[in-house]
Amino acid sequence: MSQQGNIHAKNLVTILDDIYTNLERGLISKKDLEKFLNIKKYQNPLKTETYETKKVEEEKEEKKSEKKNDNDDESGKYVRDKLELITLILANYDPNTKYAEYKSNIEKINEKVKILKFIKDSLMIFHRNLYNEEIKKITNILDEIENSSIQKFKMEETRKTIESLEAHMPLCEEIKKVKDFLLFKKIFENAQGKNQAELFADATKKIEWFKRII
Repeated sequence: MSQQGNIHAKNLVTILDDIYTNLERGLISKKDLEKFLNIKKYQNPLKTETYETKKVEEEKEEKKSEKKNDNDDESGKYVRDKLELITLILANYDPNTKYAEYKSNIEKINEKVKILKFIKDSLMIFHRNLYNEEIKKITNILDEIENSSIQKFKMEETRKTIESLEAHMPLCEEIKKVKDFLLFKKIFENAQGKNQAELFADATKKIEWFKRII
């Protein structure tokens, strides 16, 4: 019996050590870390979002908002209880501090995901052909962020690629201002230019002129 108990104890130590290593070194994927931290139900950021689906999601979030604080507290306690097990192999491991750290890391990554998705969706509206390669890059990065290890997200090459894509933010902010204007879309269809960037610039000038005269 004692021998069997020792085997179980060794197995438990191995499991806890693996969990600790994966968490600390970022060897776990964002998707799996979110599940472990019980932060949210996993949703694929590559899924196409229409106006209708966005509206449905917003309504769901509004209904959940009243219970959010209670749920967050309950969820946090559940995760901290899991992390508490790591103190069995590491006496100086603080579950509360580590939970906050892991959660903060996920929030920072999700913010990048949100920005990249905004850029991709914006470029696809009026500049799909011109920025086709950039759109592909974003799609690949979003897939890697979800399914590859968090460690890869922190690599210099990945950071530089994301920074280069974020350079399109000013253009995307301009697109955001006009993307829902039917008049702008009509003007864009009849704009003059050699490529989509010139067409967009020409349409933007014309819509600004039109706003001034009405």
